[in-house]
Order: sequence, then structure tokens, then C-alpha cells
Amino acid sequence: MVDSVARRQQTTAEHLLTKEAKMEMLKKLKFVEYRPDTTNNPQLDRRRKLLDKIDEQIMLAQNRDFKATRLKLTTDAAGNRVRVEVPKRVRRWWSIAADGKVQLTIRYGSKPIEFQKGKCAIELNTEAEVLGTLETVKRSVEASEFDALLEGMAAARKTARRSAASDNKE
Repeated sequence: MVDSVARRQQTTAEHLLTKEAKMEMLKKLKFVEYRPDTTNNPQLDRRRKLLDKIDEQIMLAQNRDFKATRLKLTTDAAGNRVRVEVPKRVRRWWSIAADGKVQLTIRYGSKPIEFQKGKCAIELNTEAEVLGTLETVKRSVEASEFDALLEGMAAARKTARRSAASDNKE
């Protein structure tokens, strides 16, 4: 009994010592008031969405057998709702033309981005160039060079929705 009391006192002293050591580490940090970013920035959201899709294409270019997955809620045999990883379809953004050249489109959603009037594909000599071109495009998106193109696509989508809604009202 005396032994267990002495052990408790020793572990308590060790605990206090380690707690003080931890507090010394915390004293080195600068604490501030937490202010969450409550503003929505659609430009950053569009950029992030495009970067996610470009990353999938890079993985597909590196590995032909790449299968992207997503989480899906399903009900198991016991009736419990569980999250299950299921494969999702990833379509290649590049195709090989009749003359053997590769045409790479950059898509936002299901639509190819139009870089110039009537031109929405990047021509490459070989399929081996796809990976490097996708990485270049990714750096370009990260540098905000695609923001104007994405803004134009979003604006066109809004006007198409409005005109479709007004057609349905009539």
C-alpha cells in the first residue's frame, strides 16, 4: 500500500514535470483570435475544382490503370449506413487524331475550355508529351492565368440558365 502511494506520487511528479515542459513549448507559440474565412470566393473554388481534375488527368497519364475513387454512403447487411470507396469514371482529356498527333483538351465540368475563338485543344506530337503539358497547365492554373477563362465559362453558364428559365415560364 505504501509502495503504491509512493508510485502515485512519483508519477504525479513526473506528470507535472512533463506538463511544465509542454507548457514551455507552448510559450514559444504566438496565439491569436480565430477568425474563420466566411466569405465565399467563387474564383478560388473554380480554380480548386479545375486543379483537382487536372491532378486526376496527371495520374491517368502516369498510370493507364489509374482508377479514381469517391466515397459513397451505403447500407450494409446489418442496416448500418457506412461509407464505402467506389471507383468513379475518369475520361481522358486527350485523343489521338488521324494524322497521329495528340489533341489535349482542358475541361471545366463537361465542357472544353476555349482558349481562342473556336480553338479548345492543344496539339502535341506524341502521347509522351501529355504529362508535361498537363503539369504546365497546372502551374498556369495555380498562377491564376485561367481565371478569366473560367469566369467567362461561368458567366455563359449563368446566362444559359437564365434564358432557359425564362423560356420555361412562357
